[in-house]
Amino acid sequence: LYLDQGMTSTPSLALNLAKQEIIRMGIIVRNMFLLIPIPFLNKDASPLGEIYTHEQEVNFLSDSIESYFLKINRESMTSRQMNDSFQLLYSLNEFEKIADIISGNLASRAERWSLKDYDFSEAGKKELRHFHEKIEKQLNRALEVFDEANLQTAAKMKQKHKEYRLLSRELEKQHYDRILEGMSESIESSKTHLEILALYSSIDSHATNIARSALDLNQNLS
Repeated sequence: LYLDQGMTSTPSLALNLAKQEIIRMGIIVRNMFLLIPIPFLNKDASPLGEIYTHEQEVNFLSDSIESYFLKINRESMTSRQMNDSFQLLYSLNEFEKIADIISGNLASRAERWSLKDYDFSEAGKKELRHFHEKIEKQLNRALEVFDEANLQTAAKMKQKHKEYRLLSRELEKQHYDRILEGMSESIESSKTHLEILALYSSIDSHATNIARSALDLNQNLS
């Protein structure tokens, strides 16, 4: 929607257009993440088709944006614009990695899960829903940091990342507690439950990398 081939000779304009396209891609990735709990928690596989369509869009946008960067006239770039280029490409890569986790790892598990005749315990569902909400907030923060270079939000993301690592361990412990109590639903769902927690944590890590990149860029310029 934003890439204009006629602007590649003017880096300041071209980089801004590339940024707008990456934001658009990031919103698609965020929307993929919003859909992924449905097949796990509702045993409804219908959102997976939309997730796979979004994945194709993300791959197309990523390739198009990378090609666009190759055409931007680097000879007329300032050192600040070179640094901006690195941050844009780095963030693009992190958004794409998140999309890959959703469409590859999580969606394939969701397909298998929706066919199982057993389910998560109610406590397990509540915990997965809670953790998903936390990671969704991190994705929203990552988009804000990327869009507005909001360093306060970037610092907050790093702090939240530490909190969510501890939360992930706590949720694992609560899951194991139910297994030790002999709760059949937790025993049957254990492998999938733990995989979801781990993959949500990976998404949090990639989102937080976008914040780290913004903070590093600011440090290099100051």
